[in-house]
Amino acid sequence: MKAIIMSSAFLAGAVASDEPCTAPVKQPALYLTYHFDPPLKQQNAYDLSAETVWNHTSDMKKTHQYGVYAAHPVGFAGSKGEISGYFGTQVFGKAPADEVTLLFSIWDGRRSGTCADDYDPSLAPNATWCGALHAFPVTDTCKRHCNDCGLHPGWHNTTGVQCGGQKVTVSPGDAIRTRIHRVEADAKFTFAETPKIEYQGSVWRATAQVVSAAGVAAAPFEIGKIFFESLDGGLDRFSAFHEHIGCVPCSAFYESEIRRGPWEGGADARAPPAIVFTPPKNHPGCTKYDVAVDNDKHEAQFFSGPGTGQ
Repeated sequence: MKAIIMSSAFLAGAVASDEPCTAPVKQPALYLTYHFDPPLKQQNAYDLSAETVWNHTSDMKKTHQYGVYAAHPVGFAGSKGEISGYFGTQVFGKAPADEVTLLFSIWDGRRSGTCADDYDPSLAPNATWCGALHAFPVTDTCKRHCNDCGLHPGWHNTTGVQCGGQKVTVSPGDAIRTRIHRVEADAKFTFAETPKIEYQGSVWRATAQVVSAAGVAAAPFEIGKIFFESLDGGLDRFSAFHEHIGCVPCSAFYESEIRRGPWEGGADARAPPAIVFTPPKNHPGCTKYDVAVDNDKHEAQFFSGPGTGQ
């Protein structure tokens, strides 16, 4: 069944005039919820893939600024706490017309209990180290990073790992298939800044591949690989968001992308989950967006900017 939320007329080629950007009138972040059966909280996933088709970005390119992030927030459950983050693709107005950027970011989690069961607390480099479940870069495409600190000055406890930055060239109708999966369940890791501690945990990998409009898939390549400290579970949260990068005025430009999936890999794979869109609350200043959900095709399409919404 196809459900269209806040459906309205489509107006391609619309780029608005100079509209000031303040929090009440900027484009809001839009979220999709995936209803797995059974839910991920009851049965974790260890291999999930999804696709994004950037089917209208030309008006953004005319601005030579701004950007949109099509991402999947993820959460990883374990007996000692949860680690979370997101991964996906970005398009920027100042970039070439056919260029898409990849990103995979994970935040350190908060440990439940003490680290003494895993290593000698006296080996920790500072007083707060023992209270965290750390993410460590495994591949050279990843680095320890203060995630989102540039967007939110003054934030604290935002350390983690960021991978990516690779650029992908796409043609009209191409999909970018991203995948996140566990590649090692019982891993050991030594971090250069704490050489006397041998961490126990698991290793997760994010990859991407371009799938042509005709369905021909190119070889996948690695966005990055990350070690999760003390993580003995799998994915217990997986959703999707569509977010304008920075403060983008409500009518700055028209943009659209299609989100497909997710699909689960492995012998016990579930059917693709039902997709649900709930309009954002407490954001009355900008309603120029639509989301069309088609659960028969396992996809949803985001529309934002002039000619959409109200």
